[in-house]
Amino acid sequence: MPGTGKKLKHRFLRYEFKYYFTNKTRDDIESELQHFMQLDPFVEDHPNKKYFVRSLYFDAPNLVAYDEKTDGIKFRNKFRLRTYSEDTHCGDPIFLEQKGRVNNYVFKERSILPDNLQDILRNGVSRKFLKGVLATSLSRMPKEVFQKFVFQVLYLRLQPAVLVDYHRRPYVSRYDLEFRLTFDDSLHGMPSSSLFPKRSSLRRRLIPGYTILEIKFLSHIPAWFHRLIRTYDLERFSLSKYCLGLNSTGLVENREKEGSH
Repeated sequence: MPGTGKKLKHRFLRYEFKYYFTNKTRDDIESELQHFMQLDPFVEDHPNKKYFVRSLYFDAPNLVAYDEKTDGIKFRNKFRLRTYSEDTHCGDPIFLEQKGRVNNYVFKERSILPDNLQDILRNGVSRKFLKGVLATSLSRMPKEVFQKFVFQVLYLRLQPAVLVDYHRRPYVSRYDLEFRLTFDDSLHGMPSSSLFPKRSSLRRRLIPGYTILEIKFLSHIPAWFHRLIRTYDLERFSLSKYCLGLNSTGLVENREKEGSH
């Protein structure tokens, strides 16, 4: 499970800036940042020094979370299930996460699912997962994030929307413990109601040939990274893997067609 050897954070508030560029530019940037950053020790023994990330995003039937993102709403949130394995039998933990924005800050809260709900998910039926959450007494919910999720399932009718996979290479600063960055590539998306679906012809590559760079910090960007921004003419984008997944798989287009009838 990704980490730096410290206790895993389950709640945080920070800035996150995103850039994207060709894989060739990624290689050039990686070669330059070696003076200031090092690979997160977590990936030292992983193939290609990357780890796998899988997220199943939830939204209301009318795609409220998608519209809030594309409209640039400053106060928004969405829910997802996250795991770091493609193998339903591996036993890796499954997290429920709430991620959102408050003005310019990004917040995230996460909690490991109780064993009984993980067992339901490993059978690959997310509808049963929702029923399982609602059948679980709120007094037994281990984290506030579960209560928020149940509320939105009940009142916004949250349901699984799209599954997004990618590979991530993380770096940590040699000098500033608050500054981290990650390179995400090999993005794929597909409509899914399951965290562990069967292979499908609906699976699509997202931005092929490109890498997404995310920088994460609490207060400031180091001067050396500002130099990289100028050297490579990097431009910030309000990228959302969730929105990329919905657009590339035709789910937004289908909604618009249905709304026109």
